Amino acid sequence: MWSGVAMVIVLLVGFQIAGFSPPPSPHDTAAQIAAIFRAHPDRIRLGLVLTMFGSALLGPFVAVTTVQMKRIEGSHSPLAYTQLALGALLAIEFIIPVGVLEAAAFHPGMSPATLHALDDVGWLLFVGAPSTAIVETIVIGVVILQDRRPQPVFPRWGAYASFICAALYIPGGLIVFFKTGPLAWNGAVAWWVGLSAFGVWLVLMTVLELRAIAAQQLEQQADGNDDGASRLDTLSAEVASLREQLQRVIASR
Repeated sequence: MWSGVAMVIVLLVGFQIAGFSPPPSPHDTAAQIAAIFRAHPDRIRLGLVLTMFGSALLGPFVAVTTVQMKRIEGSHSPLAYTQLALGALLAIEFIIPVGVLEAAAFHPGMSPATLHALDDVGWLLFVGAPSTAIVETIVIGVVILQDRRPQPVFPRWGAYASFICAALYIPGGLIVFFKTGPLAWNGAVAWWVGLSAFGVWLVLMTVLELRAIAAQQLEQQADGNDDGASRLDTLSAEVASLREQLQRVIASR
């Protein structure tokens, strides 16, 4: 469950080492972008390797989330599996653009125009494709609201928090229209608000799911105790029946 928080930490450390927090401006010229990749290529490579590893840490988090959602939906869990598919896709959507940026750092001697194009592709994919995360968080919120049990798996406010985070991801999809300002891929809204919303949501869901897991363990223990008591009652009844049969046999003789 803690892999989600670990992902955010490793991701931020990797970008910090690479010098990509925030990313280079989309308004930079090809010569400026080329200078960035040529100045410290090894540092950029190391940071991006860490970032790629951090992206993979999303997998266990998504798996645990799916399990808890299935507790709400039951045996037929289309939304839980939707979340699982979207979460797996989201990890890939982090890894692929990082790989594109690694390609630029791998051959920093390429022409400035080529480095500029790779930089554009990397950041447009990384920041500008929030649809997967938007749908995933909405699906999680919908499932939380469907829970009608006396002790729900997640509190209802967790759904509303997910919806708010989904709304905060939307500006990332607009970066293709802006090269400067808050909606550029390095801007205050598209980068910092989106990244902060993602990090806060991961931490929030980690806390809620740890509580859900603890409650699930208590339920399983209670069920196990009930099953044990039921088996003991059955065994006692069988022993009493055998004793009565033995007494009858002795009396008949």
